[in-house]
Amino acid sequence: MTNAQESPWIAANKFGLGMKPGEYPVVENDPAGWLKQQLSRITEIPGALQGMETAADLLISNQQMQRNIREQRRVQVDEERLPGLRQLVRSYRQQAVSLQRNRLLAAIETDAPFAERLARFWSNHFTVEASGGAKQVLGYVGYAYENEAIRSNLDGSFARLLLAVEQHPAMLLYLDNAASAGPDSPIGRRRERGLNENLAREILELHTLGVDGGYTQEDVTALARMITGWSVDQNRAGSNRENSRQFVFRNLFHEPGTQILLGKKYGQSGVSQGEQALKDLATHPATARHIARKLVMHFVADDPPPEAVSTIERVFLATEGHLPSVHEALIGLEDAWQTENRKFKTTEDFLVSLARAALN
Repeated sequence: MTNAQESPWIAANKFGLGMKPGEYPVVENDPAGWLKQQLSRITEIPGALQGMETAADLLISNQQMQRNIREQRRVQVDEERLPGLRQLVRSYRQQAVSLQRNRLLAAIETDAPFAERLARFWSNHFTVEASGGAKQVLGYVGYAYENEAIRSNLDGSFARLLLAVEQHPAMLLYLDNAASAGPDSPIGRRRERGLNENLAREILELHTLGVDGGYTQEDVTALARMITGWSVDQNRAGSNRENSRQFVFRNLFHEPGTQILLGKKYGQSGVSQGEQALKDLATHPATARHIARKLVMHFVADDPPPEAVSTIERVFLATEGHLPSVHEALIGLEDAWQTENRKFKTTEDFLVSLARAALN
């Protein structure tokens, strides 16, 4: 049942990140209206994250740092050189700690917690992960990726968001598409590089249709061929989000010819072939169902009420994935305001809520 006294707390905790001191009267006056007005601010970069280096600049500075480390390691590391090498590695690690701290501060300090929660939901949906070796840099670039590809595109269509994500250097590097080559491409015929299906599989299984979305292995391979040549120019720097794109299309890596995905033929040439495929996947009924279920699980209940999922699915399809409409529909779900539909906070969300409650 819905309890009017519980509604402000539901708005602040189930939709937001916990109540800040003095916030209760504002939320109590109109819990749903308080959430809706935050949607107009969804592309704002939180103060704690402003001034962050772009992904382009972070990749370039990482390359320079790795070169410096290699150069120092080539020579005999004597007592005179050792402190410099240690300081170089220490500064590298401190940069990652600083970025992580600022992202946490953004959640603690925000006065638009629903907008921040949505940004984090979509960042998790399109997650990238730092690992060892060359992918260690994603521990830095991932923060810029969240600003450039995700936050900046939450006021438009899911198709626009999807394309921004899949063409961002963080995603292309994370899932190894930057070096993927079609078997009949000029590079592929030389057998210097091979086809990599990691990104195509992730797009179909996690980003769009879902694991039960009706695609086959042949569809994975077809999509992987369509996005061959989607790569990264790691030498292109940018001082702001508008000119920080490092996406490049390398035709020598691209698989030529028509491809068939989910029964549809794609005869476009070059980069537009993969882009058209993503546009179609973004509005596919299976994608609407997959996204709706994930949103309802996140904001309503771990066991998502079927009617709530159907409502979000219908809005997604009717608006062709217009994200502001989908996000507003979440607020209007009756199930979201039922006290029996409880959610447990993650450890990070719980700590953020505690920190928000303790703000002066």
